[in-house]
Amino acid sequence: MSGDLRREAWHASLAKLDECGELFCGQSPSVSEVNEAGRGHPYFTGPEQWDGQSLRVEKWTEFPRRLVPDRCIFITVKGAGVGKLFPGAPGAIGRDIYAFHVHKEIDFRYVLYALNYSIAEVIGQAKGDIPGLSRGHIVGHSIYLPGPQEQRSIVAKIDEVFSELDKGFENLAAAREQIKAYRHALLKYAFEGKLTAEWRAANRDKLVQPDLLLTHLQEERQRYYETLLISKRQETSDRNEGGGLRRMIRSRPKRSEAPVKRFHEEASPSCWTYVTLRDLALDASLGKMLDREKNRGHERVYLGNINVRWGSFDLDYSTTMKIEDREVSRYALRKGDLVICEGGEPGRCAVWQGADDEVFIQKALHRVRFPAMYEPRFGYLYVLYANSTGKLEELFTGSTIKHLTGEGLRQVTFPLCSGAEQAEIIRIVEQKLSLADELENELESAINRASAFRQSVLRRAFSGRLVPHDPNDVPASTLLECIRAEREAKSSKPKKTTRHTKGEAA
Repeated sequence: MSGDLRREAWHASLAKLDECGELFCGQSPSVSEVNEAGRGHPYFTGPEQWDGQSLRVEKWTEFPRRLVPDRCIFITVKGAGVGKLFPGAPGAIGRDIYAFHVHKEIDFRYVLYALNYSIAEVIGQAKGDIPGLSRGHIVGHSIYLPGPQEQRSIVAKIDEVFSELDKGFENLAAAREQIKAYRHALLKYAFEGKLTAEWRAANRDKLVQPDLLLTHLQEERQRYYETLLISKRQETSDRNEGGGLRRMIRSRPKRSEAPVKRFHEEASPSCWTYVTLRDLALDASLGKMLDREKNRGHERVYLGNINVRWGSFDLDYSTTMKIEDREVSRYALRKGDLVICEGGEPGRCAVWQGADDEVFIQKALHRVRFPAMYEPRFGYLYVLYANSTGKLEELFTGSTIKHLTGEGLRQVTFPLCSGAEQAEIIRIVEQKLSLADELENELESAINRASAFRQSVLRRAFSGRLVPHDPNDVPASTLLECIRAEREAKSSKPKKTTRHTKGEAA
């Protein structure tokens, strides 16, 4: 039997919310009338105060514009969180919240579950650039309402099933945290040198001592610099400019030295050393400023923060900006470049594996180009590790909006070991991280299945298929008629004239 046919057979009435209770529209007091010292009424402004179990009271007001009673369901009516709903509490509500007070003859939690199931229908009516719901959108919304006994039976059954589901969610969440801890432990083990301790013992001929590593690094950086210098001389000669060339001559690479203070204090193998990114990278620079009025050249694809994920790129949202031919080498990506977010989530990064000189970076991103002796994936894994320890955050600037500036990035100290050991660490870590990713994907699938099952329980509940009908139950139509009669009787009484002082709910 289809859901619609089953509903026709269900002993339930289709009732508008306006028939089931009363809606209070929020009104905000002024900022000066709100306090955090506990004076006055609890003040609720949005879903951020609901933690999934209870409401956090963080603000109070002695001058409420709208007070609401107990047995209310709070509904966010404006902004990005429009349509979020949660159990309310007595107190004052701001303009972004409406409170639906469920009539005492109707089961409060039945209405809460019914709205959770059907809230998407309400959200779909939100209008405007900043989505908003009106009073009419809410009070005009309909739910199926059975008799009072069936309401209680449905709530009890949903609670029973959801209680078991919640235990499963807790176990899945705990497993996810264990995977997160495993990733951190794996990276820590790798960059303390413990992961490849046995490999080093069996491959002493492949190890390179720190002094020789630094010498090889200096030689490669010097060759790169000289190649760029020749190219720059030709470019400035063609354009009769010398400023860029003089700056480049002054930036001649100095000999890389192991830093006095390591980026972390753990013991490390004697054949490892550490070097700041300033003395490691062939190039570390920010992308081009996006200025559509000043930019010149050809339209070329560029990446911003939104395109960079941990370990991968999302190119679905890439767009173009004007870049001149002479700027290609400065802002283009080449295979093996490590692309690092400057803001957003500072430090988030991935290794570019695409074509050379076809995609560019915007100023919100750093491009790090390593010497051939340093594997970019090794650098990526180390940034991932440094981020997980909080050490990377020590170099961020800004109090609220964090940034990893070019100067901060150049201070990051990277481990330096032989190419063979880098390759072995990459092999082991990527293999184990891949297995962790597979397990996490399975957990996500299980969480999604559990969420889908939760929705199917609600679907069965509100189509009359979750609990059997009690023929002795009071019909919902009778219940609604009693509520209607009560309202009419109340409205027929003469209203008392009262004067409201400031802060008293009308």
